[in-house]
Amino acid sequence: MTKNSSVSGLFKHTFIYGLGDLARKLVGFFLIPLYTKFMTPGDYGVLQLSLFFIAFWQILYSFGMTTAFFRYYLDSGDEVNKKKIFSTTLWSILVIDAVLSVIMILNAGAVSKFLFGHPGEESVVVVVILVLLVESVVQVPLLLLRALDRSRIFLLYVIIQLAVALVMNYILVAVYHLGPYGALFANLISSTLLLALLVPVASGSTRLVFSWQAFRHLLRYGLPFVPSAISLMVMNISDQYLLRYFRGLEETGLYALSYKFGMAINLFITGLRYAWIPFIFRVSGEPDANRLYARTFEITVALLSLVYFVICTFLPEIYRLVVDQTYHGAIGIVPLVALSYILFGLHVIFVAGIYLEDQTSYIARIGLTAAVVNILLNLVAIPRYGMWGATVTTLVSFSVLIVLVYRKSQEVHRIPYDLGRAARVLLLSILLMAAVRLIEWGEPVTVFTMKLFVFAFYLFLLRTMGYLKMDKLKEISSWWKGGSEEASSTKGT
Repeated sequence: MTKNSSVSGLFKHTFIYGLGDLARKLVGFFLIPLYTKFMTPGDYGVLQLSLFFIAFWQILYSFGMTTAFFRYYLDSGDEVNKKKIFSTTLWSILVIDAVLSVIMILNAGAVSKFLFGHPGEESVVVVVILVLLVESVVQVPLLLLRALDRSRIFLLYVIIQLAVALVMNYILVAVYHLGPYGALFANLISSTLLLALLVPVASGSTRLVFSWQAFRHLLRYGLPFVPSAISLMVMNISDQYLLRYFRGLEETGLYALSYKFGMAINLFITGLRYAWIPFIFRVSGEPDANRLYARTFEITVALLSLVYFVICTFLPEIYRLVVDQTYHGAIGIVPLVALSYILFGLHVIFVAGIYLEDQTSYIARIGLTAAVVNILLNLVAIPRYGMWGATVTTLVSFSVLIVLVYRKSQEVHRIPYDLGRAARVLLLSILLMAAVRLIEWGEPVTVFTMKLFVFAFYLFLLRTMGYLKMDKLKEISSWWKGGSEEASSTKGT
């Protein structure tokens, strides 16, 4: 593989951004014992529904401009035009989102009834809307830092925000016992502080200028990303809203906590999504590009399977360490949730063919199809089977997503993925994990030791199958680094 001689930091920046996402997950993980100790399952359900509401509306509050910003800002040939793009993005998001926020705050009772089933949580709703507004505005100067490749500064601001959020959560939840309201208000304080810190960053590029032409370009480019993002969000949160409606807040809280553990595998997938899409195009001109895509898929399956085995095998020990006994009843759903997100991670790999042939409109259509399947199955399964019905529905929906993406991708651009080999390594992980989960008798130390032996045996089997050979790992590493070294020469194209 040829390498560009220019100095590029894309791979380094992606790794640093990944650290920021990891830090967010770790803070969320550290807050679990705090929340489960000082909140009832019903309170925890209120908090999770509020956070999902924020995540869903952030898609609409950005209306695709976050992606469009990079497209036009990096293409701008002079500083004047770059400042015009940045200012237009900032003012459009600030004004439109402020109007939407005022409308929702004025109808806080209706929003509370929609979210929680009763209109008595107006104070929580107001804080939720304010968090949503501040977080949306904060994203614009953070986009500027990313566009300027200032990833270390980006990470520093993220860490400051998370540290403040952690401290304020302890004060408001553990000391003042404010429950979900306190947790959300802690997020509002940390986000507002971050916005204040980012004012100097944004001031150098902000002008009292709004370009309707730039706004139209940003909107036209960005809006198509909204349906796909909404579809994925629906698949992630519709089950919890329907659980609240059909089964109550307590079961929603139990399900939400276990779902979070199943999504732990998303730490790897998030880093993959940061780096994979640019990599697709940077190696597309290589004569053996399709082989590189296929080999990357092979290694990705092995890594996801390994992470899956570790999470699900040692899950009882993790629960006993960090989760209150009240929440242990939903531990059984975690392996199925984690398997669903393995499928999601592999679908990220399979989009290569669709992107290479400029058939991205199919991504939105496929996402909408999977979301409709998810909602329909949830409506049937949740009233009868509760959280187990929601879990199986999630697995089926992501299966539909990956099958449709794979078929369309192979139709427009065939890549020689070895599905049989991938299925074998994934099945090995599932079977060994299921067998180990039966070892729950005896002293905890004895059980843990036996699991370690099985884990060592699993690594031996992976090596026997050829997945842990250093030459392959080094080869994949060189591809990623080589792709990122070309970033600076292709940036803005």
